Amino acid sequence: MDVMPQAAVTRYGSYAELPGAMLEDTMLLIETDPGVLHGAWTASDGYAFASVDGYGGDPCWLNVVGPPETSAALIEAALGELGGRCCGMTVPRGLDVAPWLRFGSGGGDGTGAGAGTGGGDGTGNGSGAGTGSGDGTGNGDGDGDGDGDEAAAEAAAGTGAEVGAVAADGLLEPSQWDAMRCDAPPPVQPGEERVRPIEDLAALQEFLDRVNPHHSVRADHPEVERWLGARDAVSGELLAVGAFTRRRRGTAYLASIATAEAARGQGLGAAVTAALTRHAFTSGDTVCTLAHYHPNEPARRIYLRLGYRTTHQSQSVQFGRRREAGCP
Repeated sequence: MDVMPQAAVTRYGSYAELPGAMLEDTMLLIETDPGVLHGAWTASDGYAFASVDGYGGDPCWLNVVGPPETSAALIEAALGELGGRCCGMTVPRGLDVAPWLRFGSGGGDGTGAGAGTGGGDGTGNGSGAGTGSGDGTGNGDGDGDGDGDEAAAEAAAGTGAEVGAVAADGLLEPSQWDAMRCDAPPPVQPGEERVRPIEDLAALQEFLDRVNPHHSVRADHPEVERWLGARDAVSGELLAVGAFTRRRRGTAYLASIATAEAARGQGLGAAVTAALTRHAFTSGDTVCTLAHYHPNEPARRIYLRLGYRTTHQSQSVQFGRRREAGCP
């Protein structure tokens, strides 16, 4: 039986040492704290790094980009060093994560056997910006343009793999999500003139809990810079909301986009998303990012219409011995 050669892995200990292309990549721009790098590992066609997960609060989260064999080698190298400190990882969708699902759940810190198999590393080429947090996203309920996308997308809000779903063996199943980025202001959307800043955090949180229970950020999350939303012109009731956040490296990232069921079909989710994206560029940003659960093709088409493109197709999995590792 032929044995595939394992990719050569190089280890880095600081951001200053990293290759320039890696510093501009999607995952690193979104998923790192500028002051925290537990380690970084590169191969000829992939990389991995461990830092703080700002959304989930995990002190050590591993992110991996690359084709299957390279990703497997990077995971082995990283987990072999990080041991039980690592709370979980985000890897390319299609990679078989079974060899590592029980990592940290037993007595030892060793990684699982095997190299993993599966599909590629998504559509990102290492030059983009934008991912979801390690615990998935809460987006995916935007509005369409009257051709049927709107109702379908909003009906599918949050219907991707749920964060932390428990499998039959008691382990957490991977959540599946896509990262997207936009490099220019979007076209003006119908209803965008109705979008205004929302400052009532209590009302925002009640709305999110009711309309989009899997929202990625709470109303008072420290990374939220502003909330925008649309209200009923007569009653003042919230109809659609979304958050403009900055990840720890300062990258613009949209989160917790949600539309009330009674207001779906009016284009308000698309209007809120467009207004949030526009805010990024008027603020001087050169890129705006978001993420949505997979599968959610209707929502993806909406974001594409606004100028977003998919950069990474990912899955995130939490490890077993999280509490002992200091994970929330």
